[in-house]
Amino acid sequence: MSAIIGMAYLASDITEAILEGRQPQTLMLKDMMRTIPPNWTDQRRIFGFAAA
Repeated sequence: MSAIIGMAYLASDITEAILEGRQPQTLMLKDMMRTIPPNWTDQRRIFGFAAA
């Protein structure tokens, strides 16, 4: 449950990319289910997104 709640705190550009199908091909749901760092820069680095 806490992993799903953590997704609410994803960087807005990451959320937008996922909704538009522009996420990295290597990104899997299991990757998103772990602890999501609060820092958006760290999120981009960990999940494979270019810095915005």
